[in-house]
Amino acid sequence: AGLIVVDHNAYGALTLGEGSRDLLRGERRFPIRRDRGAKVSSSLARGRPQAPTPESDALFQALRAERARLARAQSVPPYVVFHDATLLEMASLRPSSLRDLRAIQGMGEKKLDRYGAAFLAVIEAAEPL
Repeated sequence: AGLIVVDHNAYGALTLGEGSRDLLRGERRFPIRRDRGAKVSSSLARGRPQAPTPESDALFQALRAERARLARAQSVPPYVVFHDATLLEMASLRPSSLRDLRAIQGMGEKKLDRYGAAFLAVIEAAEPL
């Protein structure tokens, strides 16, 4: 569809094609086939994370505070630890294990190893729904 182009001058790197800007802005859709029975990650199934619900807001704020604490300790901006979208998904799904946490959007292996236990502790300490 011309959304991604191979740049042979840069050792075969992929670059964004002409129609990609409209797609990234949400002005264009790119339908993809879904295999029957294929499991779709929770973040993809819901689309973009929404604002926290009243039930998840307290947990979201606690997760933001933990993120700020970790970011200060490492002298990095908070988004380097996790983006708000990742925290929103944690607050709404309330993962209870590292395995569950691995399925959260924005949670790679390095971040899981580095921050997983700290964020699970915040989730565990939160008021149950």
